[in-house]
Amino acid sequence: MKKYIALIMSVLMIFCMTACGKADTTETDVDIPIEATDNDTTGENQDPKSIRKSEIEKEIRNRINEGDYSGAKLDRITINENLGTEEPDDYIALVYFTFERKNTHETANEMMKMYSDDLVATIAKKGIQDISEAAVFWEDNYNNRNLKHAYEYRNGGFYVTDVMGE
Repeated sequence: MKKYIALIMSVLMIFCMTACGKADTTETDVDIPIEATDNDTTGENQDPKSIRKSEIEKEIRNRINEGDYSGAKLDRITINENLGTEEPDDYIALVYFTFERKNTHETANEMMKMYSDDLVATIAKKGIQDISEAAVFWEDNYNNRNLKHAYEYRNGGFYVTDVMGE
């Protein structure tokens, strides 16, 4: 009896193993199109707004790399659409730095203001007019504080609208 059960089990196992891996003939293969993502670096499948945001970020990075922002370390750059205006293709630039110099409170204020002013002035000089607002954020660990310099673009240049954390 045990031999008979073992034989039946063996036949069932062989049958199951041969059935594995066979395609189901009732379903048809469907080609699923591949959609572009924001990680597309070629620009071929990106929308014009994403391309423009990348161009603006590149210009800001170029200025930071060209400028002598001693003691300043770039953390990140964010370019957002300005949804507070009716203007199409209107952006806000948010630039985040860490200030790594061990300076007095007052000297650090002067340096961070100078770097922030230089960055937005250079953006204006390069003719980038689709940034309506810019904010430069600073993390000053030595003086245990965070600062923000906010600017608004008008009449061909950036003007200070707010300074927080001094």
